[in-house]
Amino acid sequence: MRFLQLALSGQVLTFAAMMTPVLARRADQVVVLVFASAIAVLVTNAGVLAYPFLYPVLSGPRMARLATVLSLWSLGFVSVVVAACTPLESPLGMPTGTMAAAASLTFAGGIYVLLIARLVRAADTTGIGLSRLYYGVVLFMGALVTSLTHLGPLALTFAHSTAYATASFALTWRRSHWGPALGPVSAASRRRLRRAYLSRTVRPTCSSLASGWTGVLPGLILPGLGVAAEPWAVVNRICGGFATLLETILGPPLEARLARSIRNRDHAAFTSARRLALLVGTFVSAVAVTAGLGLAAYATGFADMDEWFLPVAAATVLFWGLLLAAMPINRLPNFLGRDAARLVWDTGRAALISVAVFVVDGVAQLIVMGVLLTASGVFLLPMTAWRPRPRALE
Repeated sequence: MRFLQLALSGQVLTFAAMMTPVLARRADQVVVLVFASAIAVLVTNAGVLAYPFLYPVLSGPRMARLATVLSLWSLGFVSVVVAACTPLESPLGMPTGTMAAAASLTFAGGIYVLLIARLVRAADTTGIGLSRLYYGVVLFMGALVTSLTHLGPLALTFAHSTAYATASFALTWRRSHWGPALGPVSAASRRRLRRAYLSRTVRPTCSSLASGWTGVLPGLILPGLGVAAEPWAVVNRICGGFATLLETILGPPLEARLARSIRNRDHAAFTSARRLALLVGTFVSAVAVTAGLGLAAYATGFADMDEWFLPVAAATVLFWGLLLAAMPINRLPNFLGRDAARLVWDTGRAALISVAVFVVDGVAQLIVMGVLLTASGVFLLPMTAWRPRPRALE
């Protein structure tokens, strides 16, 4: 109960922060934030070597510490690479400093992801709830300041980085996720542990990179959308907020039920939990799509709606509608040990959408992305189905 109180309080503040620049009609800040967030979504999980997928189930404190060190070094390197892409700002039509803002968001968000994985391993639900509360408080204050002042289009993105960094720093001192003191380790042991851990990161890292690329495309195509750029940025911001709601509050209890039913080989409980997860995802998806389109129209002052509303509405239903509906069962293939199938699905989907997007131009890109994402969902559902094999008679 305490977890829900803290997490919901933080999420309410996060939603308020999400809507503040929209209601203040600071679409310029939202465009930069969506672009920077798209880059962060692409590289963060891969940059931390799939840490959230592996760290909670690692055995042994030495392997856990090694995973943390390697992930921190990898995250720092990836953040520097993002910052080094500054020369791309002008060709993409983005404000000066956008890549630096994206690098700060990548690094701060990556640290936050590492910390949450540590709290999950420690089963510190209070700490997880506090992380959402701290993040929401700082983000809401930052959104108010950046919306009511004239700090430029990059301010909102740096406010998000500050919120991630503040929440991470505040929870670093919770001893629940601190490991035991360890003695010295030989160089041969470190090399063996390093090779073992890096070999485990390959498939989930590649899969998360492909999945991140699918998530980054809605932001990367913004510069070429013309009059549809600002409403599509608002839709992405609102629907992204609902995705956070599913991922951080509604999703974990559903995933816990699914995982428990698989461990217990309880097919009836699995079917019930899977059905509930799909119902919750569908309901949140419907609310998110409706709210996103309504706020996009408001944020643009209902201007030029005859030019952008129909394609943006169709793309929102096809792209975000399915993405949100399937989010509660998104990790089921991994729970069921189907890492290879999940990797093929993620990479195939990313490749098809990339080719299609670069073949067409303008708002047609939105429609093509949505159609392909919806079609790919047909292959995801069978991957999440499961029936335990009967045990052999002894």
